[in-house]
Amino acid sequence: MRNASAILVRYFGSDCNRYHVLQRASGDFFTGDGWSRILDCAKISRKHGDAQRASAVLQRRQYGGLPMRTFRVEAVIALVARDVTNISDEQLADYIESAVRLEIESSQFGDGPVTGSYVQVQFRLATLEETKTTRERF
Repeated sequence: MRNASAILVRYFGSDCNRYHVLQRASGDFFTGDGWSRILDCAKISRKHGDAQRASAVLQRRQYGGLPMRTFRVEAVIALVARDVTNISDEQLADYIESAVRLEIESSQFGDGPVTGSYVQVQFRLATLEETKTTRERF
């Protein structure tokens, strides 16, 4: 791996019984207090989002206090169903929060575009809004 200090969210178990741990690209697992080579010592998160938040805390410790810029990019979500009008925005947001994984391949490409930089990408689902479609059928 190109970035040995990258923090990765790893999951184990079957689809219906997953658990998540944080692992450095070097192989060490996050214990909650530090790092260990032993998987049994790793802090376990049952939800992917909880592991992502723990990773963000560790990244903030490393990069906190540095100058920052923010950017916005548009994502388009198509919702298709026979009775599409009866699916609420809240149901869609809940589905996206549970099912969509937005990840950066930091182990291959580093934490950011240059050494010493860090990129964090988030979906702010509270801003989810329906837009006018250019077509009526998928």
